[in-house]
Amino acid sequence: MEKVVMDTLALTQKIQELTKDLFFDDMGSEGSEPVEAFYAEAGLKELTPATFSSFLELQEADPADEIAHFETATAVLETFVNYHQPFGLAEQAYQLVELLETHLKDLHIIILGAPNHPDVPSKHITYVLGLGSDGDLAGFTTRVIWT
Repeated sequence: MEKVVMDTLALTQKIQELTKDLFFDDMGSEGSEPVEAFYAEAGLKELTPATFSSFLELQEADPADEIAHFETATAVLETFVNYHQPFGLAEQAYQLVELLETHLKDLHIIILGAPNHPDVPSKHITYVLGLGSDGDLAGFTTRVIWT
């Protein structure tokens, strides 16, 4: 799919419109959680665990900051649309996925927090995001529930 250049902040505004009423229920989550648009001026050249960790200033020794999952978002985005079908939200979810895939590169799902660690809450911060043409981060954030 050809990438079309769009200002990442303007893209985030469209993402925000499309995330209304959508939820995330994947990656072994024990429940559905709402999704919210995410944007950060990052100026990154690539999205890797190291660049993401450095940008967010994650603390390696903190189990809550551990990157539990970092993988391409392709499979997650495919099932994202399917999860919304029974609720009449599949078209809206599809539009969101198309927007992300068209305007962002290096789309990944990133889940923070060591699984089953006593010092980490059961709701793990989760990002589905990529890089805009300007190197800024955009996509959405949610939570997965792992108890």
